[in-house]
Amino acid sequence: MNVLFALQEPGEINAELSRAGADTLDKVFGHVTSKHGDRDCLGTREILAEEDEPQPSGKVFKKYVLGQYNWISFSRFEEEASECGAGLRRLGLRSGDRAAILAETRADWMVAAYGCFQNGITIVTLYTNLGNDGVKHALNETEVRRTDAKALTPRSITYSSTVHVQRVICLPPSFRSPISFARPRHCPR
Repeated sequence: MNVLFALQEPGEINAELSRAGADTLDKVFGHVTSKHGDRDCLGTREILAEEDEPQPSGKVFKKYVLGQYNWISFSRFEEEASECGAGLRRLGLRSGDRAAILAETRADWMVAAYGCFQNGITIVTLYTNLGNDGVKHALNETEVRRTDAKALTPRSITYSSTVHVQRVICLPPSFRSPISFARPRHCPR
């Protein structure tokens, strides 16, 4: 059994996970899915519009106008992640490999990350506000082979300058694009 360090004494949930042998993220989520399969897991909201919100300082912030929540269940989330992970395996990724995710934090990001966790693939998160040089540096330093990326235009990174990247997988643009869980566009087939 792994020794874990925490600021609090382990509680009932820790004992339950230990009894279930849930010692990895994949096993923990599998256990939770077996208990709560049909319950709401991941909620998304469609971006209906973007508005300017003037601040007292004179700065103008962008504010999204969002639609109603659309939920998928724990079971559906696990199915989507499994499909994504299978696609990554078909592309040649194996346990121990690294895959970068360059995207805003959103449902597609979570599905892709969990698809990696299910297959022992380490994720390298890249922030969307990094400049081209920062992204290239991160990709080269971490030696990732695959990148799940947002649409890279207009900033157009030249992947020929990234030594290890063999394939870029693009997520659909998030603005005004509801996420399709029936047929994920972000996962390789």
